[in-house]
Amino acid sequence: MLLDGYQVPSWVYDVIKILVDSEYAEIDLVVIKKEAVSYRNIFRKVFDLFPSILFIAYGKLENYLFKVQNDAFILKDLRGLLSTVSTLSVECKKYAYSDYLHKKDVENIRCHDLDIILRFGFRILRGEVLNTAKAGIWSLHHGDNLVNRGGPAGFWEVFSHWREVGSVLQILSENLDGGLVLARTWSAVDNSLKRTRNNFYLKTINLIPRKVKEYRELGHDKFMEKHNSLNSELNFYSNILYKGPGNLRLIFLITRHYFRWLRSKLYYLFFDEQWTLFYNFEPPGNIQTSLFRYKKIPINIDRFWADPFVIYKDDKYYIFFEEFLYKNQSGKGHISLLEIDKNGTLSRSEVVLQKPYHLSYPFVMEHKGNFYMIPESSEHKTIELYKARNFPHEWEFEMNLMENLSAFDSTILFHHNKFWLFTNICEIPGSSSNEELFLFFSDELNTNNWTPHPLNPIVSDVKRSRPAGKVLRFNDKIYRPSQDCSFRYGYSIQFSEIIKLTETEYEEELVTCILPSWDKRIMATHTFNADNGLTVIDAAVRRFRFFN
Repeated sequence: MLLDGYQVPSWVYDVIKILVDSEYAEIDLVVIKKEAVSYRNIFRKVFDLFPSILFIAYGKLENYLFKVQNDAFILKDLRGLLSTVSTLSVECKKYAYSDYLHKKDVENIRCHDLDIILRFGFRILRGEVLNTAKAGIWSLHHGDNLVNRGGPAGFWEVFSHWREVGSVLQILSENLDGGLVLARTWSAVDNSLKRTRNNFYLKTINLIPRKVKEYRELGHDKFMEKHNSLNSELNFYSNILYKGPGNLRLIFLITRHYFRWLRSKLYYLFFDEQWTLFYNFEPPGNIQTSLFRYKKIPINIDRFWADPFVIYKDDKYYIFFEEFLYKNQSGKGHISLLEIDKNGTLSRSEVVLQKPYHLSYPFVMEHKGNFYMIPESSEHKTIELYKARNFPHEWEFEMNLMENLSAFDSTILFHHNKFWLFTNICEIPGSSSNEELFLFFSDELNTNNWTPHPLNPIVSDVKRSRPAGKVLRFNDKIYRPSQDCSFRYGYSIQFSEIIKLTETEYEEELVTCILPSWDKRIMATHTFNADNGLTVIDAAVRRFRFFN
């Protein structure tokens, strides 16, 4: 691996520690870049820094103002991890923004017969060093190279108000940011540059270990064949090469950015958002696709209802949902129930499952005459299975399907005589829970022995990762609803057709979406479910704060 020194950001330290502790990788060589002694005087240094002085100052201000749970950029020392690894110190020939290694250093690296070189330092690498490892030099680019080449990482996404920021793991080539792509991921953009960067740098910690493990399992030839095939499409890059803003440009961008922020704060002085439920009846087998035809279920202003799931049984429709009472000081949601008939007559809501920890997303399914519920219990670090003792009112704990993990909105599909468990997992503390979808499978439901899919995470994209309801069978096709959390949490619902689903393959294709646009008061929508002609969806409805 290529480093500028042994003091590295925490996210780099964590990547290397995972590899050091793994059974699939061995670190053989560390290449340290020696910096040439600078003879510039203090005035020259200040002059060189002046065009970006406000950018540097703003970064320090954000570090002071915005605190994060797990700081990806705290410096850590690698010497304890790499004490037994061979080290090579090299000097580079510098040309503009590029580094070239001397021929003797290139030959010294080549003598180690490396499979992979990981780049965690240096500038833009050019020359023969790119060909010294069997699978090349792997490098993380914190930006989507389809739309953003250059830098600084995350800056233009935040200050241009983009919906997501991408990250790419690629094999370096002479074409800047145009090498063979091994993995892509997309994360949410926050109002804060610090929080945005922290989240997507944490998320990329696992990109390299996953691909190194895959390289080991597939072998060089199959690995390269696979990724050459995935990169076979023609892609042009037609945007500018992004660079750091000058001082005047930064002042304009900051002013515009915080004007938007102030406008949003003023908005919430006058308006609230209340999640509530909408429904529509159609003949069994049909789904109403015009959202303006859905009717709102009346709700008191002291609570919200979200995550609806529908079950039809004995000529009755049951809607299970998360209920949250605003006066609840503990901040814990619980699972409640409504009954509804085809005339729209509703029962009173009743609580059917409550715990000392937060519950939401009550996934309900029937299997062999029994009804089961898997509510989200991420606060308890579990995926819990409940069985109806007296459907629909009484539920008893059956078992934990998984433990000691932060899993969100777990969803089961029974397909080809197997149970497929889709769930969002937050692997790195401090990163987002909305961005990576994992898949597991088992021959039985009542088990804690779930096999992880070899392609996990099967989706790494804030726009379509987190589940948004049961997997839908419609016109002999299978659709997985998911949340688009790029604009905000639970902004809209995406529907992807599942093309391949086997123990070794997974493929889905985005086909349609539901946007929160059918009523000017609706700000977001994030769960969709249907059964026997009844479709229920939730939405965040804008409400003037000073009137009921």
